[in-house]
Amino acid sequence: MGRNAHEKLEEALRGFAAERVFVVADAAVVDGELMQRVRAILARCGARTDTFTEVEPDPSAHTVERAFAACRALDAQLVLAVGGGSTMDVAKAVAILATNGGRIHDYEGIEKFATRPLPRIAIPTTAGTGSEVSGSCVITDTERGLKMSIRHAALNPADVALLDPLAVATLPAHVAAHAGMDAFVHAFESYLSLNANPITDALNLHALELLSANLRPFTADRRTTDAALAILFGSTQHAITFRINGLGNEAFLA
Repeated sequence: MGRNAHEKLEEALRGFAAERVFVVADAAVVDGELMQRVRAILARCGARTDTFTEVEPDPSAHTVERAFAACRALDAQLVLAVGGGSTMDVAKAVAILATNGGRIHDYEGIEKFATRPLPRIAIPTTAGTGSEVSGSCVITDTERGLKMSIRHAALNPADVALLDPLAVATLPAHVAAHAGMDAFVHAFESYLSLNANPITDALNLHALELLSANLRPFTADRRTTDAALAILFGSTQHAITFRINGLGNEAFLA
């Protein structure tokens, strides 16, 4: 975590000895400075890659199937997510299918797959969902008209999460505000959970402090490094508690 944290990607890739890396990236950042640097690191490591960018908000099972087909064609050894919650959820789903097969529908629910997913590295480009450390992914089943929640301890957290203010520097102001409020509401829900304990209370209260103090300056100028780091940390910190506390009805109605 910190300024230029993305540079740790090279160390992580070499640690996994990954020669084939499947990249799931948000279309909004794929041509930006961060992805240029990420591509340079991948090239320096000699990794063969394929990049999937067709991720919509609340991604569908059809999107996961297309992404998995590309991942399988590459015979990827690692999945790299560069994007927001939807991008990271697709990356999680692809990593599950790469080692377990079948359809993502097969793993709806809790602890439904047996084999650990492919290693995952996450570089969040929004500060809201905390998907980089949460033990679930949410995929839309358009046929049934509902969101499937796939939850497993092996998803919690990503093998490596890199929190870099550069990754959120080009966020539109309205996205920064919406994502930050998403994190704030989730932290508040988790804090009020009947499953909460003193440790999760400490994490959520600190997350609420960081988010409430820094969301306005961050939204006003996303290149403010200190505010960006505080929002990123608050977003990640509150999501660590999800596996213990769960969330309230607000999250399921969203």
